[in-house]
Amino acid sequence: METWTPRRPSRPRPPDATSGRCGATSWADLAVATWSTVWNYRPGWEETLLGAYGVARDPRRVAFYRDLWEVTP
Repeated sequence: METWTPRRPSRPRPPDATSGRCGATSWADLAVATWSTVWNYRPGWEETLLGAYGVARDPRRVAFYRDLWEVTP
C-alpha cells in the first residue's frame, strides 16, 4: 500500500492581505502579530514583519483588530 505525502512548496508564500484563515481578513492576524513583535522584541520590528508579507501598514485596520483582540475573551 502506497502512503500519500503532501507536497510542500519550495518556499513558503505569504498570505495576501485580503483573506486569511477561515475567510477572515489577514489583518486580524497581522495586527496582533505586529503587536507581538513589540511585546517580544522591541518597537521597530512591525514594519519589517509587514514588509515580509508585502503589505503596507494600515493604521485603521490595525487599530480595529487590536481593539477587537483586547475585548475578545
